[in-house]
Amino acid sequence: MVQASADHAGFSMRFAAIVGAPRTGTTALARFLRKHPSVCFAKVKEPHFFSQWDLTRLPEEELREAVGKEYLQRYFPHCASDRSILMEGSVTYLYAPEQMSPILKLWPDAKFIIGVRDPMEVVPSLHQRLLFLGDETEEDFERAWDLVEERKHGRQIPKSCIEPRWLRYDEVGRFGSYVERFIAVVGRERCYFSVYDDIKANPAAAYRGVLDFLGLPPVAEIDESRKRAARGYKLGWLQRLLMRPPGVTRKVMAGADYRRRV
Repeated sequence: MVQASADHAGFSMRFAAIVGAPRTGTTALARFLRKHPSVCFAKVKEPHFFSQWDLTRLPEEELREAVGKEYLQRYFPHCASDRSILMEGSVTYLYAPEQMSPILKLWPDAKFIIGVRDPMEVVPSLHQRLLFLGDETEEDFERAWDLVEERKHGRQIPKSCIEPRWLRYDEVGRFGSYVERFIAVVGRERCYFSVYDDIKANPAAAYRGVLDFLGLPPVAEIDESRKRAARGYKLGWLQRLLMRPPGVTRKVMAGADYRRRV
């Protein structure tokens, strides 16, 4: 079993990741790329593996073993030999650029797609998304913004919140400085900027630009006539129960992708 993890097919493929920022069209890009015949996309769009675990100090052999067993086998068990590039979409990577070095060791030609959007649109959009997911419980955005300082010290964190860092709306909106840090760590030549307004205006052209950056052949035009509608909810407690079920009920209620991520 140990040998199998180290020899996972993913190590012989190229690697690319959509690294955020959040609410910049990363889900649309992931949906595009998932359909490409040369791409093996992670079973869970956002594993957050390399931002959640600091692997920077591991010797190369131990790093390869850990990534093979805990990352590739868990999130890419479906990769077929005819796929040429491994992809995922963890937007937390943008905020942890120093932890990208293990990726560069294992995949020296790794590439990263950075989504950008007006921060004044990103932050309230993220707030609404976190309410939908159950990570946020404060429905008033101004009040949620006022709670940032408390939450920075670990207070006022909803029990249903999986990743408290998302509640730091001030940091999420300051992604310009994180983009600079990210480029400084991985190199400008590895990065491609995807503009949210461009995806909205002409998704097919935006998709072609990403494919060209990744060195992937074009495919048939993607039909974007069915766009994901904004989703709301009526009962906050019920929404949190459905999206963030208590630990004791996850085995029964939660889906396979949710359990895999947890």
